Order: sequence, then C-alpha cells, then structure tokens
Amino acid sequence: MDGPTEIYIEILSFVYPTFLFTTLISHLFLLIFIIFFSPPHLKFLRILLLTTSIFDVLATVINFYVQPRIVSGEQENVPVQCYGLCRYMYPEFCFAFYMGWQTISLAVGASMTYTLFFKYYKITRTKSLSGWRLFLSLVLFYTPCLISMICSAIIVMRNTTPANLRKNSEEKMGFNPRYLEMGRMTLGALPNRINFLMMAQGIYVSPFLSFWFRWKANKNLKDTVSGGSLLLQKHTKSVMKGISLQVFIHFVCYIPLFSLYTYSILSETEILAQQFFLAMSPNLAATFDPLINLYFVLPYRKQIKSWFCKEHTPVAPSGIISRHLSTVE
Repeated sequence: MDGPTEIYIEILSFVYPTFLFTTLISHLFLLIFIIFFSPPHLKFLRILLLTTSIFDVLATVINFYVQPRIVSGEQENVPVQCYGLCRYMYPEFCFAFYMGWQTISLAVGASMTYTLFFKYYKITRTKSLSGWRLFLSLVLFYTPCLISMICSAIIVMRNTTPANLRKNSEEKMGFNPRYLEMGRMTLGALPNRINFLMMAQGIYVSPFLSFWFRWKANKNLKDTVSGGSLLLQKHTKSVMKGISLQVFIHFVCYIPLFSLYTYSILSETEILAQQFFLAMSPNLAATFDPLINLYFVLPYRKQIKSWFCKEHTPVAPSGIISRHLSTVE
C-alpha cells in the first residue's frame, strides 16, 4: 500500500471505534429516556424516535464491523474492500452486510422525514393519521428502502467476485490481512443504478422535503393551537426544530462525500478521501441524533434539568400536560 492509503487506514482505525463507542452510549441514554421517562402524550412520536434510534445503531455497528471502501475509479468491476473485523469472514457474507448497511442508512433518513411529516399532518389536518392513512403514509415513505433492499439482494446474488476469491481469502485468514476484497460491482447494471437513485433521493431530496414539512407546519401551528396553551406550541416547535436539526446534520455529513463519490464514478477518478470516509459520514450524524432528541423533546429536557439544576421552574401536572399535548403529539 502507498503512503496516503496507510495514513487513511491509521486514521480510521481510531475514528471507527471512537464513533462506535460514542454512538452506542448516546443511544443507550436515549433508549432509557424513551422507555422510562416518556410521558403518555408522546404516544406515536415515541415509536418514531425509537425506530430511528434502532436504525442508527444498526447502521453504526454494521459499518464498524465492515468498514467498507469502494475503489470507485471506474464503473465496471469496481472493487469493494473491507477493513473491519468482517475481513476474517467469507467475502460474500461481508458484501451482504455492506449492502444491508446501505439500506439501513437510507431507512434512517426516511424515519426522520416521516417524523416531520407526522408532525406536519397532525398540525395541518383535522383527520387522525391512523388506519389506512397511517399504512399508506408508511408505505410511501419507506418504499425507497424496500426498493433498495430488493436491489441490494440482486446485487449480492450477482456479485462478480472471482470464483477463487473465497479460496484466497481462506488462505489469507491466518495471516490477518489488512483488508479483504469482499466483492466487485458493475455500477452500470440496472439494479446498481436503481439502488444508486434510491440513495441519491434520500440524500438530496429528503432534506428539502423535510424542511418543507417544517415550514408548512410552523406556518399553520399558531392557528391550529391558538385555543390551546403556550406549552403546546413550545413542545411542538421544539420537537420540529430538533428533527430539522438532525436532518440538517445528516445533510451536511452526506452530501459533500456522496457528491465526490458521484463525481469519481462519472469521471472515473480515484479520490482517496471519498473512498475511505464516505461510509464514515453516517456515523458522524448518528452520534449527535440522540443528544438532539434529549434536548429538543421537552419532557426529556425537563427531566435532565431536574437532575442537575437545583432550581427549576415548576411544570404543570402530567395529567394537564397530557391533555394539552395529546392533540399535537
């Protein structure tokens, strides 16, 4: 390996474990709050927060286990390398994990966008989001994930790994290889193109859709709850602000490296920073997601303040809060 490649490997050998640890700890705290400190009025919002958290943790753990690198200097027979613990396993196994990680990462963004849509619907619509409306909305928002999962399965089955790669990897396992070539992809093939489009829409379209939901919801919020309490408005605005911040962080982490990835494919140019850090970008956002939720979901923030602040403003009894907030979760 050349010098720059070794430098990137050494950097990521520190970065991956660090972000795995911080992500697991922060999500553990959020999980404790979701289970033990969620008031009754959160209802479905609690499920959405838990779903996003589970997807975040799964994506981070798989990413640490695989630590993939796409050597995207060309469009045909592109090597996909593994630098994580998965390099001691069969290449087909690692490649399946890698493709699954892509779908789960897409599901994280879909969950955040759907949470904002949920708040938007509760504010701007009079009919409850339940029954067939709930089912249809879930299908619409998570269809890209389903399509990506199907394409990923096809890509794994069509994996163009050389026939003798399994034999070679088995021979090298005892020598603790630095990386394992877990597969090769033909990016021009139809399943790869469709999967790429699903990832691209999740990265480029979902953030703008989320911000639109927030803008429309804030525009109608005052009129919708004008007969309610200030606590209701504060709670709703805070949750939407927090989710929007999460989307923005993912937006900032994903777009630069994914754009470089797209450029490297189209121009058939190798960019080492993109190859090594593209898979790392979701971990950066996943670390901050639970911290944002703990701050912007008011019941969680009040609970934390009650532990660390000797003097805090008394809050209304939980029964009163639940009655006020049940209309806009």
